[in-house]
Amino acid sequence: MGQRSQIYLKYPIGDKGKFGLIANYYGWNYGERMISRAAYAIRYLTGMYLPEYGFMNEDQVEKMRRYLDVNFDMHDIVMSTDLIREYEDSNSSSGCLDYVFNQANNDGRLFLDCVLRKEHDRTVCEIRYCFTDCEYNILDAEQYMEWESESLVDHWRKLLPHDAIVTCDQNMEYIMENAVLMDEDELYEMMHFPYENIPKFRQVPIHRFTLKKGTTLDDIRKEKNLTEGGSWIHKDSKHCFYIVLDESIELNIGFPDDLSKWNDWDYIIVLDDDFGQPYTPFYSYLDDYNENDMETKSYPDFLYKIINRYNEEMSKLGFLEEIC
Repeated sequence: MGQRSQIYLKYPIGDKGKFGLIANYYGWNYGERMISRAAYAIRYLTGMYLPEYGFMNEDQVEKMRRYLDVNFDMHDIVMSTDLIREYEDSNSSSGCLDYVFNQANNDGRLFLDCVLRKEHDRTVCEIRYCFTDCEYNILDAEQYMEWESESLVDHWRKLLPHDAIVTCDQNMEYIMENAVLMDEDELYEMMHFPYENIPKFRQVPIHRFTLKKGTTLDDIRKEKNLTEGGSWIHKDSKHCFYIVLDESIELNIGFPDDLSKWNDWDYIIVLDDDFGQPYTPFYSYLDDYNENDMETKSYPDFLYKIINRYNEEMSKLGFLEEIC
């Protein structure tokens, strides 16, 4: 496994208790490099809050995400992956927060939480922080460096040049003096908070269809080249065809000899070719939709693309009619 780490930042949107999340995935961000990014991020965040303008607008959020990529001590930039955008473009069947907070990791994680609080007659930004190991055990800055040393050939103080050790010590001191270490409850809350920029449920119905009255197998053959078989769709399927919905997703439709038995649940499979099985997110979404259990769910953009393609391709079939 290569060098893998993540930085997460919870930031306020206005002063009404709403928050957004930055979630960056890194290669080559470890040890003193992670410490450096934490120190500079805390310094930047505590100095940028202006009550009359709020905390961060959309442009400032993107600027902050990229700011985290910079190692000011090494004069270096590591290009991170925006995990929220990656999730939106993926076909993941997990929720967005599960996807974002359960990435491969061997160099630990940094969590930063911007907390707005009243101090006398003004609002100030307090930073809560923690590092974690791969198992989400909370570490302060010094503990993080000790944990990182366990995977090295020697202790980090014996491996780094003197100037780098001095810089790292200064950064650790700054972090622990200017930010408050999170406890387990605060870390849990940060990993489960309903963030404003996390993809929300968009209600896109999966349309239902039936065969037009009087349809025969010959009518279907006039539109589609039927092949014999289709038992993977339904045990009574004797004829079938498929439509490509996406590079890896197929719509398989089977038909029994007795078309009066046909329905769009038993004789249709949306198939994930990569795994050779039904495309699970499609059916999970359908169950949630039918049970009206969607308010707290999030679904990847790829799934909505498949649903729209399904509805479009099914509506093109002249032997079907939409029933809802």
